[in-house]
Amino acid sequence: MTATTTRSAAPTVALDPADEQVPFRPRRVRFDHDATADHWVPGDPHTTHVINVLHLLLPAGERWFGQVYRKALPLIDDPDLARDVKTFIGQEATHARKHRSVAFDAYEAMGGGYIRRCLVMVATCIGLFSLLIAGTDHLLRHDRSVPRRQRRASVVRFHRAGRAGLLPPPRCC
Repeated sequence: MTATTTRSAAPTVALDPADEQVPFRPRRVRFDHDATADHWVPGDPHTTHVINVLHLLLPAGERWFGQVYRKALPLIDDPDLARDVKTFIGQEATHARKHRSVAFDAYEAMGGGYIRRCLVMVATCIGLFSLLIAGTDHLLRHDRSVPRRQRRASVVRFHRAGRAGLLPPPRCC
């Protein structure tokens, strides 16, 4: 697979007409997938499809994060945290990761408590894992190159791929 990158002029992102502009430089990356195997994790269609599903789910989650933080911004009094949140929103627009620390700081600044955070995290993990299993199962069932007996998502295969370093290892908290 080969990639080419072109850069456009540095646009600015207006979070709100009254807000300051946050500059970022999007890259337009184009890939030639002609030589890429359908199962690009060699010999492991299950892990290939798990990662394919993650690539389908994550952009929607990133858009959701941006919407949530745009709505939360007026509730944040700390100017440093507000600047970090604006940067976070801009980074989400360019596919960057800063979720954990900024998300937690913004949550605390708006009065979020420990018990609610734990309950939301458990519900989120269950929901995301359910979507991951359902999406992987769907891709496997429709992949005719996979033997019929292997066309179902498997928690055991998730675990094995994690232990082999092909996927993030399963962890509770």
